[in-house]
Amino acid sequence: MISRTSTQKFKSTPDNIGEIARQLGVANILEGSVQKSGETVRITVQLIHAASDTHLWAETYDRKLTDMFEVESEVAQRIATALAATLSDPEKKALQQTPTENWEAHRAYLKGRYFWNKRTNEGYAEARTYFEEAIAIDPKYAAAYSGLSDVYQFTGYNLVSQQEFSAQARAAARKAITLDETLAEPHASLGLLAMNHDWDWPTAEREFKQAIALNPNYATAHHWYAEYLVAVGRSAEALAEIGRARELDPLSLIINTETGKILYYARHYDAAIEQLRETLKMDPEYEQAHLWLGSVYATTGHFDEAIAEFERTGGNSWSKGWLGYVYGKAGRRAEAEKILTQLRESENQRPIEPHVLACLYLGLGEKDQAFAALEKEWEMHSVGMTSLKVNPWYDSLRSDPRFNDLLRRTNLASSKAR
Repeated sequence: MISRTSTQKFKSTPDNIGEIARQLGVANILEGSVQKSGETVRITVQLIHAASDTHLWAETYDRKLTDMFEVESEVAQRIATALAATLSDPEKKALQQTPTENWEAHRAYLKGRYFWNKRTNEGYAEARTYFEEAIAIDPKYAAAYSGLSDVYQFTGYNLVSQQEFSAQARAAARKAITLDETLAEPHASLGLLAMNHDWDWPTAEREFKQAIALNPNYATAHHWYAEYLVAVGRSAEALAEIGRARELDPLSLIINTETGKILYYARHYDAAIEQLRETLKMDPEYEQAHLWLGSVYATTGHFDEAIAEFERTGGNSWSKGWLGYVYGKAGRRAEAEKILTQLRESENQRPIEPHVLACLYLGLGEKDQAFAALEKEWEMHSVGMTSLKVNPWYDSLRSDPRFNDLLRRTNLASSKAR
């Protein structure tokens, strides 16, 4: 099953089934329409074999809005029959389960996931509102707590102090598991917390594997597990895992960008550049792809190209810090120091993440200052510390005993590359 983030792109273009199937890498397409009148809906669905453009099955349902989950289960079972698929007992049981008894709560949850997938500060704020609305409507809706956990966690990445948000994220994920122990999403969330905040690598791997076991089609679990694998130096496994995430969600901008980042950390620079360029063809304005493409260019000495990529971003503190790094590496010291001064002056309005300053000092060749910033980052348990083992930007520090001590205290020194 292909993720909604990839399929929703085609919701208004049902005419070219073959091309849609090619882009998604699927054999069959489920096409449908919904007409609403008051509290009654008419749902028309048809299952199409893409290569031959033949109809395998079609049906029309006239139901109340409150019967939507019943329709979903029935459609899924009819599709399984049409494809001659054999469902296991757990799969049959899952088809009978409903995430919530309230359709309005489910609608709020879907809106929350839509905005969360934008991966922007504005999107997280909007998503939080919808997840909280879903919980207010149905306090026992496990998936809504899982969504809220992800919002708290990702909001925390953009703040200097992550303690409060990490605690809230953990509590929401555990609440979700208490309400529904079969739900994959909160286990993936706990895995991400264990990795990014606790640096508890065994727990992180256990939670990611549990999420994947509960729902092998959950692309985000494969995505985050891939991040774990590359962080501990298991790059070949990481590439296989992010490849699985892309199979499940082939048009996801964040998963395609993370593929480029993992290739970069694995030192496959040419492949990383190609992957990130392909991602930008999907959305030329996607800032994350520009940031990581700029990083690859900076590492490979293509400073003009790196500067151009960083200047394509919104100018947040991370992109400014990385731009300053490139200026320093390119010998444009005055411009790097100007950015450093600007960031320092802006600290009165909003503290600067130590990772940003560490990058700038690395570009300027000021190792002692870079280590001081990394120490601050360690004290804050910042997410940036997870890339210590594999980030090429830290290569100039690796021979220093202080760096090995940081690896030890982040529990990365003992992890073995494969």
